[in-house]
Amino acid sequence: MQVSFTGINNLYIGKKAYSVYGSYATRDGNIKEGEKNCLDVLIKCDLTDSKKGNHLSDFQTALEKVSSYAQVDYINEQKPKHIELLAQHTKVAGDKDAHSFTVFKLNGTEIVLDDPKILPLYTFMARLTRDIAALSKVSDAQQAYARAVNKYVHDEAVYYIDYVM
Repeated sequence: MQVSFTGINNLYIGKKAYSVYGSYATRDGNIKEGEKNCLDVLIKCDLTDSKKGNHLSDFQTALEKVSSYAQVDYINEQKPKHIELLAQHTKVAGDKDAHSFTVFKLNGTEIVLDDPKILPLYTFMARLTRDIAALSKVSDAQQAYARAVNKYVHDEAVYYIDYVM
């Protein structure tokens, strides 16, 4: 557990890497089967506002921009300042044409980027993971996992903006 004075408290970062065999889509829309490499990164922390960052206010502002249902779906009722961000990244081994993707969950609820109104949550996740990766008290491995999640957030948002919007 990591305690800091940055607006990010009681930080926990864990990862689980594994492989599964299954179907996947290629960039040209074909369906193939093969080995998929998966990396799950779980980031848990309590958010506050401090001189070095208004992480709690940023989270609340992002939720307000998303919609009224986000207030209920993405907030932990028992601990409203606590967040659990889970990034489940899947990439196919050995197939450069395979589409890699990431599923994000915030406090147990999947974040589906199917509407521009969801983008403020992606901005929040990007800032949070960037700030976590910059913490000096975090191990090199934890910084690497936070940077990986930051890249996944960026890649998914760019894909949505460039190809879906």
